[in-house]
Amino acid sequence: MDPHDRVILNAVQQNLPLTPRPYDVLGRELDLPEDEVHRRVVALRETGTIRRLGPLFSARKLGRRGHLVAARVRDDAVERVAGLLDAHDEVTHNYLRSGPLNVWFTVMLDEEDDLERILAEVRSCEGVSAVETFTSLRTFKLDASFRVGVCADG
Repeated sequence: MDPHDRVILNAVQQNLPLTPRPYDVLGRELDLPEDEVHRRVVALRETGTIRRLGPLFSARKLGRRGHLVAARVRDDAVERVAGLLDAHDEVTHNYLRSGPLNVWFTVMLDEEDDLERILAEVRSCEGVSAVETFTSLRTFKLDASFRVGVCADG
């Protein structure tokens, strides 16, 4: 990854224009040809550096509530629990982390939906010994972007 890629990564996180030719607009802002910006974005997607290009919605304004959930899962059950969670559209993130509560996931539900339905499935899995739920009450900051450092040496 070179400095141009890093500049493009910063630009698409914060300001991907909603126009018929977004790479032309970005190219003019970054002093790069449109086809080069497009080629680089495609390459960054192919390598998995860019996982997705799309909007970040306000769940609350869409009538949804977020729940952060942590579970204590035996090592031999982690893949099975992760697969169960991944099958739910309501589960937006799913991670294996260090510590006694080692499987963390987020659930976005319409406010009237029943969180217990998903939690009961998790609790019923062999190898799950604890499930803790943390419901979002107030958002102080929500930003899924981060600054990609631009190094002079690439």
